[in-house]
Amino acid sequence: MYAITLQIIDKFGELREITNSRNDYFLNTSFISEFERSEYEELGPQFKLEKLEKEEQPIRNYMCGFSSFGLQFPCISCFCLSFLSLRIASSSLTCA
Repeated sequence: MYAITLQIIDKFGELREITNSRNDYFLNTSFISEFERSEYEELGPQFKLEKLEKEEQPIRNYMCGFSSFGLQFPCISCFCLSFLSLRIASSSLTCA
């Protein structure tokens, strides 16, 4: 019984480490262009990752682009469309 409890605790610790590394990745990497924060902000003081993600490459443009692509080619991207429609419905993202 004790060995099973130790394995469960170990597994939760491993999952916590995976979650933390994933969160660090998303906090320090641009979603669309996959620029890392350090690489992008080295280009100059006017280059900030937050500005890139919110103003220059917002995720809703990316999602809406895939949605319109799926409308043109429904047989290719039916899975992508259903995934994106669920993501848009479950958040405040809208295609403006």
